[in-house]
Amino acid sequence: MPITEEVMLKTSLKMSISKLEFKTNKMKQLNKIKLTEISKDLKQIPPTTSTNRLDSRKFERNLTLVKIKIQKLINDDNQIDLFEILTVDLQLMLSKLPQLSSIRHNNKTGAIESHNPLMLGGGIVDQQLVHLVKRSLYLSQYIDVKEFKKLCSILLNKFGKVFYDRAIAEFGLATVPSITVKDGKQSTEGSGGSADGYTTDVSADETGTLDKDDVEVIKKCRNEGMEELVELYLKEICDGYEIDLYGEKAQAQADAAEKENDNDDDKKDSGSGGGSKLAVPAEIAETVVVKKSDDIDDLKKRFDALKRL
Repeated sequence: MPITEEVMLKTSLKMSISKLEFKTNKMKQLNKIKLTEISKDLKQIPPTTSTNRLDSRKFERNLTLVKIKIQKLINDDNQIDLFEILTVDLQLMLSKLPQLSSIRHNNKTGAIESHNPLMLGGGIVDQQLVHLVKRSLYLSQYIDVKEFKKLCSILLNKFGKVFYDRAIAEFGLATVPSITVKDGKQSTEGSGGSADGYTTDVSADETGTLDKDDVEVIKKCRNEGMEELVELYLKEICDGYEIDLYGEKAQAQADAAEKENDNDDDKKDSGSGGGSKLAVPAEIAETVVVKKSDDIDDLKKRFDALKRL
């Protein structure tokens, strides 16, 4: 008995979901280890308090090596996010497996048609499901998981090359906001879309509208704004692990201590100018009193000797 398309889709979807979840958990554990290693590397870099040019070059070289590691960490984080997004998409596709099995792409008309045998005339096409298929095909260019690649080959055979090319065009040529960093915060500027989504820069026949999730997927696939993200990650790591990379905290503490000492000196100077007596330590005062009493006794002895004469 030949295996039906629905059975193939179901099996491939389940295997892809299982493998993606496994890789996601594994990469998260590895990234925690990498984060700890990066923090150790940053702690070993001495702060740039020296004016020596050789020390400054050494600092910049060590910092550049750490930034390269941070960039790899960001790439892995983006990959993890894509895995999680794709896992949810595949779970939705699995929950709508009967609808997925019933739809086809008409290469002549370019439309998605439903051929549900339980409904007269086919049935209504689930556009959300079609969108999930397009996004999965687009992600197949960036996610190298054998089980998922197998699923995409089944979807490609099902919907055809024309559908695949249009899906890649909608996502691949999309105009998304660029990432900027201001005052240590990440923001986006500019878009090519309307209030409901972001339009794609394709021809009128292939123009689609992307939602916010699609925009995030495209950003993570393209690894946009990497330099800004590296600086943000570096700042967060230094704050989280209390690393004074540029010696700013040490300098601030030194300035505060110097200011406090200056204030104490000013108070002492203002106190001594008002005619007040200087404080004498107790030991010295006691010595002075003892010496004074001894002198009086000597005087008494001398007076007694004079009386005897």
